Amino acid sequence: TLNSDTFTVTKVYSDASSDPQVGVSLACDEGGPPVTVTDSPQTTTGLTADFTVTGWTDATQVVCTATETSVPPGYNSSGTCAAALSPAGGCTITNTLNSGTFTVTKQYSDASTDPQVEVSLACVEGGSPVTVTDSPQTTTGLTANFTVTGWTDATQVTCTATETSVPPGYSSSGTCAAALSPTGACTIVNTLNTGTFTVTKVYSDASSDPQVEVSLDCDESGSPVTVTDSPQTTTGLTADFTVTGWTDATQVTCTATETS
Repeated sequence: TLNSDTFTVTKVYSDASSDPQVGVSLACDEGGPPVTVTDSPQTTTGLTADFTVTGWTDATQVVCTATETSVPPGYNSSGTCAAALSPAGGCTITNTLNSGTFTVTKQYSDASTDPQVEVSLACVEGGSPVTVTDSPQTTTGLTANFTVTGWTDATQVTCTATETSVPPGYSSSGTCAAALSPTGACTIVNTLNTGTFTVTKVYSDASSDPQVEVSLDCDESGSPVTVTDSPQTTTGLTADFTVTGWTDATQVTCTATETS
Protein backbone atom coordinates (compact mmCIF):
# COMPACT_ATOMS: atom_id res chain seq x y z
CA THR A 1 0.00 0.00 0.00
CA LEU A 2 1.32 3.43 -0.96
CA ASN A 3 2.22 5.42 2.14
CA SER A 4 -0.13 8.41 2.29
CA ASP A 5 -0.95 11.14 4.80
CA THR A 6 -2.60 14.56 4.92
CA PHE A 7 -0.92 17.90 5.59
CA THR A 8 -3.19 20.83 6.48
CA VAL A 9 -2.33 24.49 5.95
CA THR A 10 -4.45 26.93 7.98
CA LYS A 11 -4.95 30.64 7.25
CA VAL A 12 -5.20 33.01 10.25
CA TYR A 13 -6.05 36.72 9.95
CA SER A 14 -4.71 39.23 12.50
CA ASP A 15 -8.06 41.05 12.51
CA ALA A 16 -10.09 37.84 12.80
CA SER A 17 -11.35 38.19 9.23
CA SER A 18 -12.98 35.11 7.80
CA ASP A 19 -12.30 35.88 4.15
CA PRO A 20 -12.82 32.35 2.81
CA GLN A 21 -9.82 31.92 0.57
CA VAL A 22 -6.46 30.22 0.90
CA GLY A 23 -4.09 30.26 -2.07
CA VAL A 24 -1.12 28.08 -1.16
CA SER A 25 1.42 25.59 -2.48
CA LEU A 26 3.13 22.76 -0.59
CA ALA A 27 6.47 21.04 -1.09
CA CYS A 28 7.70 18.11 1.02
CA ASP A 29 10.95 16.20 1.23
CA GLU A 30 12.25 13.29 3.24
CA GLY A 31 15.85 13.85 4.23
CA GLY A 32 16.47 15.72 0.97
CA PRO A 33 14.63 13.76 -1.75
CA PRO A 34 11.20 15.20 -2.57
CA VAL A 35 8.04 13.24 -1.98
CA THR A 36 4.79 13.56 -3.91
CA VAL A 37 2.23 16.23 -2.99
CA THR A 38 -1.11 16.19 -4.78
CA ASP A 39 -3.30 19.27 -5.33
CA SER A 40 -0.44 21.76 -5.11
CA PRO A 41 -0.84 24.63 -5.61
CA GLN A 42 -4.48 25.02 -4.67
CA THR A 43 -7.02 27.68 -3.79
CA THR A 44 -9.74 26.74 -1.34
CA THR A 45 -12.96 28.47 -0.37
CA GLY A 46 -12.29 28.05 3.35
CA LEU A 47 -9.57 28.88 5.84
CA THR A 48 -7.73 25.56 5.41
CA ALA A 49 -6.13 23.67 2.54
CA ASP A 50 -5.58 19.90 2.77
CA PHE A 51 -2.81 18.25 0.76
CA THR A 52 -2.18 14.54 0.25
CA VAL A 53 1.48 13.55 0.67
CA THR A 54 2.47 10.13 -0.68
CA GLY A 55 5.43 7.85 -1.30
CA TRP A 56 7.41 8.53 1.86
CA THR A 57 9.15 5.95 4.05
CA ASP A 58 9.02 7.58 7.51
CA ALA A 59 6.43 10.35 8.03
CA THR A 60 8.38 11.74 10.99
CA GLN A 61 11.28 12.48 8.63
CA VAL A 62 9.15 14.27 6.06
CA VAL A 63 9.25 18.08 6.29
CA CYS A 64 6.60 20.04 4.42
CA THR A 65 6.84 23.75 3.61
CA ALA A 66 3.75 25.74 2.66
CA THR A 67 3.98 29.01 0.71
CA GLU A 68 1.12 31.46 0.28
CA THR A 69 0.76 32.10 -3.44
CA SER A 70 -1.86 34.83 -3.31
CA VAL A 71 -1.96 37.40 -0.50
CA PRO A 72 -5.35 39.11 -0.05
CA PRO A 73 -5.34 42.87 -0.82
CA GLY A 74 -4.78 44.97 2.27
CA TYR A 75 -2.77 42.33 4.12
CA ASN A 76 0.82 41.18 4.37
CA SER A 77 1.72 37.53 4.84
CA SER A 78 4.06 35.54 7.03
CA GLY A 79 4.75 33.90 3.66
CA THR A 80 5.68 30.36 4.60
CA CYS A 81 5.28 27.82 7.35
CA ALA A 82 6.81 24.38 7.81
CA ALA A 83 6.32 21.27 9.92
CA ALA A 84 6.87 17.52 9.95
CA LEU A 85 4.27 15.40 8.21
CA SER A 86 3.98 13.45 11.47
CA PRO A 87 3.04 14.06 14.19
CA ALA A 88 2.28 17.74 13.37
CA GLY A 89 0.68 17.25 10.01
CA GLY A 90 -0.01 20.95 9.54
CA CYS A 91 1.15 24.55 9.92
CA THR A 92 -0.30 28.06 9.93
CA ILE A 93 0.22 31.09 7.70
CA THR A 94 -0.77 34.46 9.18
CA ASN A 95 -2.12 37.42 7.22
CA THR A 96 -1.65 40.69 9.09
CA LEU A 97 -3.88 43.63 8.23
CA ASN A 98 -1.78 46.51 6.87
CA SER A 99 -2.12 49.37 9.33
CA GLY A 100 -0.58 52.82 9.71
CA THR A 101 -1.13 56.03 11.68
CA PHE A 102 -1.85 59.45 10.19
CA THR A 103 -1.53 62.49 12.45
CA VAL A 104 -3.29 65.81 11.90
CA THR A 105 -1.85 68.76 13.82
CA LYS A 106 -3.64 72.03 14.58
CA GLN A 107 -1.50 75.18 14.47
CA TYR A 108 -2.67 78.64 15.52
CA SER A 109 -1.21 81.78 13.93
CA ASP A 110 -1.20 83.50 17.33
CA ALA A 111 0.36 80.50 19.10
CA SER A 112 -2.89 79.74 20.91
CA THR A 113 -3.05 76.36 22.60
CA ASP A 114 -6.83 76.03 22.57
CA PRO A 115 -6.95 72.27 23.15
CA GLN A 116 -9.39 71.13 20.52
CA VAL A 117 -9.09 69.63 17.07
CA GLU A 118 -12.24 68.72 15.16
CA VAL A 119 -11.25 67.01 11.94
CA SER A 120 -12.17 64.23 9.53
CA LEU A 121 -9.80 62.14 7.41
CA ALA A 122 -10.30 60.36 4.10
CA CYS A 123 -7.64 58.22 2.41
CA VAL A 124 -7.42 56.71 -1.07
CA GLU A 125 -5.02 54.34 -2.79
CA GLY A 126 -5.01 54.57 -6.56
CA GLY A 127 -8.43 56.20 -6.45
CA SER A 128 -9.99 53.56 -4.21
CA PRO A 129 -10.87 54.42 -0.59
CA VAL A 130 -9.15 52.66 2.28
CA THR A 131 -10.48 52.33 5.82
CA VAL A 132 -9.95 55.14 8.35
CA THR A 133 -11.05 54.55 11.92
CA ASP A 134 -12.14 57.31 14.33
CA SER A 135 -13.17 59.75 11.62
CA PRO A 136 -14.43 62.34 12.26
CA GLN A 137 -13.06 62.95 15.73
CA THR A 138 -12.70 65.68 18.33
CA THR A 139 -9.61 65.58 20.52
CA THR A 140 -8.68 67.52 23.62
CA GLY A 141 -5.18 68.30 22.34
CA LEU A 142 -3.58 69.88 19.31
CA THR A 143 -3.25 66.61 17.37
CA ALA A 144 -5.62 63.93 16.13
CA ASN A 145 -4.34 60.43 15.35
CA PHE A 146 -6.16 58.23 12.85
CA THR A 147 -5.61 54.55 12.07
CA VAL A 148 -5.55 53.74 8.34
CA THR A 149 -5.93 50.07 7.42
CA GLY A 150 -6.33 47.72 4.49
CA TRP A 151 -3.92 49.36 2.05
CA THR A 152 -1.41 47.58 -0.18
CA ASP A 153 1.37 50.19 -0.54
CA ALA A 154 1.47 52.98 2.06
CA THR A 155 3.50 55.21 -0.26
CA GLN A 156 0.59 55.20 -2.69
CA VAL A 157 -2.01 56.16 -0.08
CA THR A 158 -2.98 59.84 0.02
CA CYS A 159 -4.85 61.12 3.06
CA THR A 160 -6.77 64.40 3.17
CA ALA A 161 -7.78 65.99 6.47
CA THR A 162 -10.64 68.48 6.71
CA GLU A 163 -11.36 70.71 9.70
CA THR A 164 -15.02 70.16 10.54
CA SER A 165 -15.41 72.95 13.10
CA VAL A 166 -13.40 76.18 13.00
CA PRO A 167 -12.93 77.91 16.38
CA PRO A 168 -14.74 81.26 16.71
CA GLY A 169 -12.53 84.19 15.80
CA TYR A 170 -10.33 82.24 13.41
CA SER A 171 -10.25 81.32 9.75
CA SER A 172 -8.95 77.92 8.66
CA SER A 173 -6.67 76.63 5.93
CA GLY A 174 -9.48 74.08 5.71
CA THR A 175 -7.66 70.98 4.50
CA CYS A 176 -4.23 69.42 4.36
CA ALA A 177 -2.99 66.29 2.61
CA ALA A 178 0.02 63.97 2.57
CA ALA A 179 1.05 60.41 1.78
CA LEU A 180 0.53 57.83 4.51
CA SER A 181 4.21 56.92 4.12
CA PRO A 182 6.78 58.25 4.68
CA THR A 183 5.08 61.47 5.86
CA GLY A 184 2.03 60.23 7.69
CA ALA A 185 1.06 63.70 8.88
CA CYS A 186 -0.15 67.14 7.84
CA THR A 187 -1.00 70.47 9.49
CA ILE A 188 -4.12 72.63 9.43
CA VAL A 189 -3.55 76.30 10.29
CA ASN A 190 -6.06 78.50 12.09
CA THR A 191 -5.35 82.19 11.49
CA LEU A 192 -6.64 84.73 13.98
CA ASN A 193 -9.08 87.08 12.24
CA THR A 194 -7.50 90.53 12.35
CA GLY A 195 -8.50 93.97 11.08
CA THR A 196 -7.48 97.60 11.56
CA PHE A 197 -9.78 100.38 12.74
CA THR A 198 -8.57 103.97 12.31
CA VAL A 199 -9.81 106.94 14.35
CA THR A 200 -9.10 110.36 12.81
CA LYS A 201 -9.03 113.70 14.67
CA VAL A 202 -10.42 116.68 12.71
CA TYR A 203 -10.31 120.28 13.95
CA SER A 204 -13.03 122.71 12.85
CA ASP A 205 -10.41 125.42 12.51
CA ALA A 206 -8.03 123.18 10.58
CA SER A 207 -5.61 122.99 13.51
CA SER A 208 -3.00 120.31 13.22
CA ASP A 209 -2.26 119.87 16.91
CA PRO A 210 -0.51 116.50 16.65
CA GLN A 211 -2.24 114.54 19.36
CA VAL A 212 -5.09 112.07 19.49
CA GLU A 213 -6.13 110.57 22.82
CA VAL A 214 -8.83 108.00 22.24
CA SER A 215 -10.19 104.60 23.30
CA LEU A 216 -11.97 102.03 21.15
CA ASP A 217 -14.53 99.37 21.98
CA CYS A 218 -15.84 96.84 19.44
CA ASP A 219 -18.52 94.19 19.57
CA GLU A 220 -19.94 91.60 17.20
CA SER A 221 -23.68 91.15 17.53
CA GLY A 222 -23.48 92.24 21.16
CA SER A 223 -20.40 90.23 22.13
CA PRO A 224 -17.14 92.14 22.71
CA VAL A 225 -14.12 91.44 20.53
CA THR A 226 -10.50 92.18 21.34
CA VAL A 227 -9.02 95.63 20.67
CA THR A 228 -5.29 96.12 21.21
CA ASP A 229 -3.66 99.46 22.13
CA SER A 230 -6.76 100.95 23.70
CA PRO A 231 -6.73 103.57 25.01
CA GLN A 232 -3.85 105.23 23.19
CA THR A 233 -2.29 108.62 22.63
CA THR A 234 -0.70 109.32 19.27
CA THR A 235 1.48 112.17 18.06
CA GLY A 236 -0.51 112.58 14.86
CA LEU A 237 -4.11 113.11 13.84
CA THR A 238 -4.94 109.40 13.55
CA ALA A 239 -4.91 106.40 15.85
CA ASP A 240 -4.82 102.85 14.47
CA PHE A 241 -6.27 99.99 16.52
CA THR A 242 -5.98 96.27 15.84
CA VAL A 243 -9.25 94.38 16.24
CA THR A 244 -9.00 90.58 16.51
CA GLY A 245 -11.03 87.46 17.16
CA TRP A 246 -14.16 88.32 15.19
CA THR A 247 -16.06 85.95 12.93
CA ASP A 248 -17.64 88.34 10.39
CA ALA A 249 -16.05 91.78 10.09
CA THR A 250 -19.23 93.22 8.57
CA GLN A 251 -21.04 92.48 11.82
CA VAL A 252 -18.44 94.19 14.04
CA THR A 253 -19.31 97.69 15.30
CA CYS A 254 -16.56 99.82 16.82
CA THR A 255 -17.10 102.93 18.96
CA ALA A 256 -14.30 105.43 19.55
CA THR A 257 -14.30 107.80 22.53
CA GLU A 258 -11.97 110.77 22.93
CA THR A 259 -10.43 110.47 26.38
CA SER A 260 -8.76 113.89 26.54
